[in-house]
Amino acid sequence: IIYSALSPLGKEYGDILYKAFNERWIDVYSSENKVSGGYCLSVYDDHPYILLNYNNTLGSVSTLAHELGHAAYEYISSKNQNYFNSNPSIFTHEVASTTNEALLYEVLIRNANDDKEKAYYITQYLDLIKDTVYTQTMYAEFEKTIHEMVEDGKNVNALVLNDVWGNLLKKYYGNDYEVDQLSMVGWSRIPHFYNSFYVYKYATGCSAGINFAQDILSNGPENYLNFLRKGGSNYPLNLLKDSGVNLSSTKPIESTIDKFDSLLKELEKILEK
Repeated sequence: IIYSALSPLGKEYGDILYKAFNERWIDVYSSENKVSGGYCLSVYDDHPYILLNYNNTLGSVSTLAHELGHAAYEYISSKNQNYFNSNPSIFTHEVASTTNEALLYEVLIRNANDDKEKAYYITQYLDLIKDTVYTQTMYAEFEKTIHEMVEDGKNVNALVLNDVWGNLLKKYYGNDYEVDQLSMVGWSRIPHFYNSFYVYKYATGCSAGINFAQDILSNGPENYLNFLRKGGSNYPLNLLKDSGVNLSSTKPIESTIDKFDSLLKELEKILEK
């Protein structure tokens, strides 16, 4: 599935995937005392290392595509940049990972065997955009709010955090969204809040990634591969702009929302049959 989904990226990228799968870059399965989640660790002038807890679900395939995006980015960057410019910023790293996820769902939707399967893949793509653009923006607002409270000398404890989180859930999901005691502690399960101002990069990364995916499918991979080759050699916004994605404008986010709308309309047509 991964080879098929990422084949539009061409032979250079495909060769890296082959290495990852066949040269033991990936620690695949869950085991006792193994950390949860999925991660990628890169070593300059060597191959990256990917940690997974793979369980043979579509979610695991998506996580693998995501982490391979990080790995291929670091690998291509280290082959084209010196040590000091080889490590891309987190801001652009989340572009590389979500580009792969977008390509994965594009191919799955296009090659679905029937409407039921196609509808399932569409809902997963919709969830990717919702969870990565919309929800992560809510997370970023939560983080901004609690930091401002501390800077203003206000007391911040678990009950305060629960209230802030609950109010944001209503703001983002509407008053009909039922905020119970369990949902109010949702902030406590987000490890990224201990790494200040990380989560917004998922929202910007997904917006840029979906734009890159559309460009790759329409015009080929060269713009995107040039972006990967440049590694950390310039400021993130400049690297993206040079490859056709201008995050200083609203266009990438607007086109991502347009993609969400088109997917929703496609799903509605299937459900109306």
